[in-house]
Amino acid sequence: MNYIQTHKESISDASRIRWARQIIEAVALVHEKGIVHADLALRQFFLDSDLNARLGDFGASGYPGQEALGMEGASHCLPRNPDEPNTFVSDLFALGSTLYELGVGDIPYRGLNDDLIENLYAKGDFPFVVHGI
Repeated sequence: MNYIQTHKESISDASRIRWARQIIEAVALVHEKGIVHADLALRQFFLDSDLNARLGDFGASGYPGQEALGMEGASHCLPRNPDEPNTFVSDLFALGSTLYELGVGDIPYRGLNDDLIENLYAKGDFPFVVHGI
């Protein structure tokens, strides 16, 4: 959704709310089919010609308990051992970071290195939203 970066100031709250709903519904559908996406982030959602959000890039996807084929970036990753399989719970954590990204217009903890982000999340220290939807 590079559209958000290029149109950040002109996107209405109604559009962000509509996209949030569509993003949540897409993840719910994937989970309903028994699939863990394993790399959720706003960059994995694409806008169609009617500006509806569509989920893509299933390259790291798999089934619960399956060996991880990929992992979210630190800003979207549930603190865990990287050798553990991806789960619905790790997808839901990434979904939360994706919704943060949609509402704020940037990834959580932009500019911090991955180790610091992982440590902050492990301590339960999450970014504070001062603006957005």
